Amino acid sequence: MEIKCPNCNSISTEKIVPNQGTSYVVTQIDQNQNPPSFLASTGIPVDLTMCRTCGNVQIFKAGLVK
Repeated sequence: MEIKCPNCNSISTEKIVPNQGTSYVVTQIDQNQNPPSFLASTGIPVDLTMCRTCGNVQIFKAGLVK
């Protein structure tokens, strides 16, 4: 899948691959606690890509980026 960077328009992007058996997630944080705590049940698995030209990182629905 060719992914264009929205920041610099480069097509030189690569998937950021997590360690085996792990994945990246976007989650919420409860900032009413001290220290703030992650709300694990709100996590959404995502794929990340990084532009090799400018370093911009993009977030995609998990499984979309091969």
